Amino acid sequence: MKAKAFVLLESMLGLIISIMAVEVISLCIFSGHKLVNDSSKRIDRLYAHHVMKKCHLHQIIVHGKEYDED
Repeated sequence: MKAKAFVLLESMLGLIISIMAVEVISLCIFSGHKLVNDSSKRIDRLYAHHVMKKCHLHQIIVHGKEYDED
């Protein structure tokens, strides 16, 4: 009887650890995507302002987003 309880406890603990691991991995992946998206937007904005300044433009579209001269 003690052996069955131990096996059940051990399997429950393993399940809890695996669920926690999946949650941590998904959190890391989604945080990485957010970081990439934020940096891409920042780079696009800087590129747009650089091109507008260099080419004397008032508006430019970069990756489907319109940037105006500020």
